[in-house]
Amino acid sequence: VDGNGVVTEAPGTPLDPANLYGVMIEGAGTNFGLWSEDFTNPVWSTTNVSFTADTGTGPDGARTADTFSTTGTTGEVASQTIAAYSGDATVSIFAKQDTALFLRDIFFSGGVGDRFAGWYDLTADVWANTEALGAAVLYGADNQGFADDWYRVTISGKVTDVTADHEAQLYHALAGTGFDRAAGDTFLFGFGVETTAYPTTYIYSDAAAGQRAKEALNYPATGNMPVNDFELTFDFTPLQDGLDTVFLFDNYTDASNRFAIYISAAQRVTALKTIAGVSKTVDVALVTVSGTTYAIKVTGSSTAGLSISLDGGPPDTDATATEDLTANAGDFYIGALPGDATQPNGCFKRVGMKSTAGPSNSPEAQLVLD
Repeated sequence: VDGNGVVTEAPGTPLDPANLYGVMIEGAGTNFGLWSEDFTNPVWSTTNVSFTADTGTGPDGARTADTFSTTGTTGEVASQTIAAYSGDATVSIFAKQDTALFLRDIFFSGGVGDRFAGWYDLTADVWANTEALGAAVLYGADNQGFADDWYRVTISGKVTDVTADHEAQLYHALAGTGFDRAAGDTFLFGFGVETTAYPTTYIYSDAAAGQRAKEALNYPATGNMPVNDFELTFDFTPLQDGLDTVFLFDNYTDASNRFAIYISAAQRVTALKTIAGVSKTVDVALVTVSGTTYAIKVTGSSTAGLSISLDGGPPDTDATATEDLTANAGDFYIGALPGDATQPNGCFKRVGMKSTAGPSNSPEAQLVLD
């Protein structure tokens, strides 16, 4: 990302400005669903249904789509076992209609029948219905469109029963409600199960659970950090509600002395200064709406404390919080503390940083993806 907010891919080719959205920052993730692109693997248990490998072009542009075929027989189902645990779950799969009308997607919890599930309308590309039974909780269901009529279908909820392993189940339904089976075919790709309350980007898996390392934008501090007074600006677009730490500017090497900005699950922006282990905060209300872009500006100095403003509004100020940014300067991170693997989805654009006192030795932040 350069000083003008231009996003450049690793080979050096700028992205199409018409499709420019920003830089995706995600925490570490795990796909507990195995063989995400091979539904013919025996890890999938089948009853009166079948999978045929590599029958079509997947959303990745390669011939990686498998066909899921059903006959409409009572009780037919495909399932994959997920080890028992209690907590959040998101099931995702890429689907493209062939002849089937409805795809039934179920996360079956333990041994007592708890589940959250839905009926996905393959013709209209919408969720026709969703449900939660027993102690299971349904958070929501969504989809995301891709080229060539592919959709990534996701459903999220919470499970608590650990009396037996869980199961992710698939079958074709006759309608957008009820349990009647139907004959038909669907192209499938990219199955996933994450222990999160929302979907992250697709993670490939094989015989072992798939892993994604945490991401952070890093601006090396050596010779680049502003002196004392600084101004930091960026546009932030959350990709889901209910956020944890999504932005962090860490200019100290230890947790007792640092400066950070958080957008929290309590839907507030918090500017945090920790000096000698004592936290000093400024809270600014922000109802984070998925897909909405927020322009955020932060200023600070060694004498005037810290200010933060959103969308050009007046800042709140913590005049008692002072520190000298030239002391023990470290790196500039967006996404997470070094060594911290947790943060949710978010996109950043037009990240800038400069000194506001005297000549600027960092007029624009030049960021790289670690």
